[in-house]
Amino acid sequence: MPPDKAKALTLTRQTCQAQADAIGSATSQVVTELLASTPVDRFRVAVRVLRLADTYTSDRLEAAVAFGLTYGDTSYRTLKRILQERLETTAIAQPLAPSANEKLVFARNGDELAEAILGGATWN
Repeated sequence: MPPDKAKALTLTRQTCQAQADAIGSATSQVVTELLASTPVDRFRVAVRVLRLADTYTSDRLEAAVAFGLTYGDTSYRTLKRILQERLETTAIAQPLAPSANEKLVFARNGDELAEAILGGATWN
């Protein structure tokens, strides 16, 4: 049996979690979520995510997982695409905070709101 195939047979949930912990906190978080997934067993997906560190570096995998966590998508397919396109090196966009001088305006005025609540006018 080829050595890389034999290595896959010795993997357990504990060794996967240990590898993820060694890579970084973001990877550890994603692998923990994958291994805790029920009723669908996501062990193979966790192994595939960890194998990305063999193709790419552990540092790049950690950055890609952190990037994916920021945008709420840490699927294997997304992580692989992030690594292939080197998107993990791009800056993560921060939400824009409104400036202190910016005046916020409601879409409806108070009278319209009161009428709608009291059963008078409809908005649509």
